[in-house]
Amino acid sequence: MAQLLRIAIAEFRPRRPGVFVRTETAQDIWQTLDLLRHRPEPGVAMIAGAPGTGKTKTLSAFLAELGHDALRLEVACGEGKPSGVGYSLLRAFGMQGNGMSLPAMRETLVRYIGRGRLLVLDDAHNLQPQGADWVRCLAEDGGFDLVLCGGLDLPHLVNKIASLRGRVHSARPVIVKRVSLGDVESLVDGTAFATEPAIKALHAVAQVYDGGFRNVEAAMLQATLFAGDATPMTEHLA
Repeated sequence: MAQLLRIAIAEFRPRRPGVFVRTETAQDIWQTLDLLRHRPEPGVAMIAGAPGTGKTKTLSAFLAELGHDALRLEVACGEGKPSGVGYSLLRAFGMQGNGMSLPAMRETLVRYIGRGRLLVLDDAHNLQPQGADWVRCLAEDGGFDLVLCGGLDLPHLVNKIASLRGRVHSARPVIVKRVSLGDVESLVDGTAFATEPAIKALHAVAQVYDGGFRNVEAAMLQATLFAGDATPMTEHLA
């Protein structure tokens, strides 16, 4: 008879998928955002990382604490020119901006965004160099903080623009290449998977096809479903 190896603690408490967890990476990102908000002058921060490392989830949790003082915009592929970013920001305020010049857009957005707030551009790797520099000018004119968040191509974009490069590198940029073992330990803390064999297995799963935490949460959920009312074991996780 095959032996079932128990990987779980006796008291199983499943974690709901999608719940924000303060992983090592999340704490690193949070520290940079915190420092940005406490600088005496508005600044520009960069959060770059591989897919599934928790960038957007951490940003969402941070922005939720700021409430009205924060604005987030996702830069879609093909909308990275100054006009594309400008139109998207205007739409966020219920304006179309048809026929507006770039200077007119900038003047309008400076009024709408307001001094002291925080603008986050997610998927900022889709920005073109001119678009990234235009947003940097907008943030400086408006007196608000700017966060550029995106994939691992984002540092290459930032380094092309001298006016942006210095500001980003003075604000503690974060570059996350992969989900770490410590990240997985934080994610499974307090669950049935907080054991060494499970953590090692889930860390390996996180590296597959750039899935990151999405792979980890999917594996945990499926192992729980396979286990039914029982505590998950190694064969369920496998």
